[in-house]
Amino acid sequence: LTIGKDLVINGTLTMPTVAGGDVYVGRNWNRNATGVFTDNDRAVFFNGSDNGTITANGGQYFPYIYLTKTALANTVSLVDHISVGKEFSVTTGTFELANRNATLLSTATNTASFGKVGASGDVSYSGTGRFIVERYLPTGTLGGQHTKSWQFLAVPTNGGQTINAA
Repeated sequence: LTIGKDLVINGTLTMPTVAGGDVYVGRNWNRNATGVFTDNDRAVFFNGSDNGTITANGGQYFPYIYLTKTALANTVSLVDHISVGKEFSVTTGTFELANRNATLLSTATNTASFGKVGASGDVSYSGTGRFIVERYLPTGTLGGQHTKSWQFLAVPTNGGQTINAA
């Protein structure tokens, strides 16, 4: 599905389940509060030479998201938070976090990755937005699981936070 400019989801958009059934957005992704995006594990590509935004009431989940804009100067800016389940890549263009977050999710079956950043690709941190990288740690008593319910991954590196406060 190729959208030359703006994709506006006010109803339900269900992607196909077949390989190659991805969506290409030339400028803006807009999903309002009543809009539903059923991804069916398909990729979303932001392409073309127009600057764009991602607006999605309550945030937006993408299994795969790729910036394949025409040039480094072409941006895709977050207006709302996004989460990525499998892969995020910036081949060409600039991904602008602004004041929103992009979360790379981790579950028992998969951890999202940040893929290739091309020679004409960049990530801009002009506001308070950041990448949040999750890491799933299996807890339980079965083989291969960590038997602790609470995971102590690191000590505070600055400023007096106690283990209890953490």
